[in-house]
Amino acid sequence: MSGKIKKVYIIPGFTHTAKHAGYSSIQRYCRKRGVDAQVVHIDWKNKTMSDYVEQFLEQYEKQSKTAVLGFSFGAMIATIAQQYAQADRLLLCSLSPYFKEDISKLKPAWKKSIGKNRVNNFQKHSFTAIAKQITAKTDIIAGDKEGREVMHRASQAHTFIKKSVLHVLPGVKHDIADKHYQQKIQQIITEMTQ
Repeated sequence: MSGKIKKVYIIPGFTHTAKHAGYSSIQRYCRKRGVDAQVVHIDWKNKTMSDYVEQFLEQYEKQSKTAVLGFSFGAMIATIAQQYAQADRLLLCSLSPYFKEDISKLKPAWKKSIGKNRVNNFQKHSFTAIAKQITAKTDIIAGDKEGREVMHRASQAHTFIKKSVLHVLPGVKHDIADKHYQQKIQQIITEMTQ
C-alpha cells in the first residue's frame, strides 16, 4: 500500500455505540489528522457474529487507503470481514477469543452470558483459516490485564497474520477508553496518516 490512510472505519465492542468515549475520541483524533472516520452502527440485539459482519459490510465502502479498527467483538467483525472488505490496514484491539478454535476453552459463564445462538454461530468462523488469508498490515493491541484468553488470541493473531505487529499494553484492562490504549491507537493513526 502506498500513501496515507484516508478513511478509518471504527467497529465498536459488544453492546457499544458511537457515543462511547473511546470511539468518539478516536474519531476526533482521526479528523484532527485529516482522516475521515466513521463509527459503524451495529444492532447487537438477538443477532450473531455472522449478522454483525453483514451489518458492517453493508456500511463499508470499498476504496483504497482504508483502515478498519475494531475493539473486542468489533475486532472479530473486522477480522472475519477482511476477506470481503480487503482494507489496506487493520487495527485489532482486544480481539475476542470466540472463534471456532476457542469455543471448547470458554468458561461456562461466558457461554451462558453470550447466548446459545451466538456460541453456535462462532463455530462457523475458524480463526486460523481466516487469519492466514489476511495480507493487510495489521496492528494487534491487547492489555496485559485482559485475561489469558484475550492474550492467547492476540498472540495467535500475531503468529498467523503475516504482516502483523503485536502491541501489549502494561497494566491495561479490557477498556478502549483507557488513556494508554488511546495513546497507542493515536500513535498508530499518526503513523498511518503520515
